[in-house]
Amino acid sequence: RALLAVEKAQWTMEQSILTAPVDGIITRVAVAVGERVAAGTEVLTLAVLDEVLVRFYLEETDMAKLTNGDSLEIRLEAYPEQVFRGTIVRIDPTLVTVSGSPAIQVWGAFDLLPAQALLEGMSAEVEVIAAEAQDTLLIPLQALRRTQDGGYFVEVLQDDGTFVDTAVMIGLQDLANVQILSGLQLGDQVNTAVR
Repeated sequence: RALLAVEKAQWTMEQSILTAPVDGIITRVAVAVGERVAAGTEVLTLAVLDEVLVRFYLEETDMAKLTNGDSLEIRLEAYPEQVFRGTIVRIDPTLVTVSGSPAIQVWGAFDLLPAQALLEGMSAEVEVIAAEAQDTLLIPLQALRRTQDGGYFVEVLQDDGTFVDTAVMIGLQDLANVQILSGLQLGDQVNTAVR
């Protein structure tokens, strides 16, 4: 009986040892030493420092514009003057509720880990760059006109002061500007008056 009691005590002791599945730093302990806990109880929080991820939320209407690998610009509240580059590494498959509204939970990784200290729970502002263009021709969005067949044109100022409708092919656009792929040249003046 004494031998069985010792074996049971050893087994109980072995079951009470927690082994982390990965290297990391314990950031929170939720129970006190000697406290009994039920199976499935969160005992501690382990921060894994191999890969620092940024979690952010987007409205579900943005889902169609979002893909893994999209570029990110990350601004940390602690370092407001710096912009860090990153990449979307995961888009969770279910919606979460944020402030009572459904949202997409997205995870991004820093392209280069900042030299500055990063702490779990820091506030960040994240901008997703779904597409970008360098050294391109832009015009104000209000200069763009739509044809009846779904194409686009702009009114280009001529030397005599009149405007001529000119078909254009567009690329990327945001709330203020549109990229012109063909139909205009650098220096062309377009009519931006609202019709």
